[in-house]
Amino acid sequence: MFCPVCGGLLQLNPSGKSYVCQNQHSFDLAKEGYLNLLPVQYKHSKEPGDSKQMMLARREFFGGRVL
Repeated sequence: MFCPVCGGLLQLNPSGKSYVCQNQHSFDLAKEGYLNLLPVQYKHSKEPGDSKQMMLARREFFGGRVL
């Protein structure tokens, strides 16, 4: 997996909670188990990401499974 900012190789941080490249760009694992690689400067929103309602709907749709 490659860093979307610089193209460097992403490696799992020893904490197991994030991925980081050699240029120290860091991407946290969500508690739901996914990795969001969209840099914040490209989100074009004052409140980027899914709302709590959207996350709950997604969980219900997938039956609580982590994909």
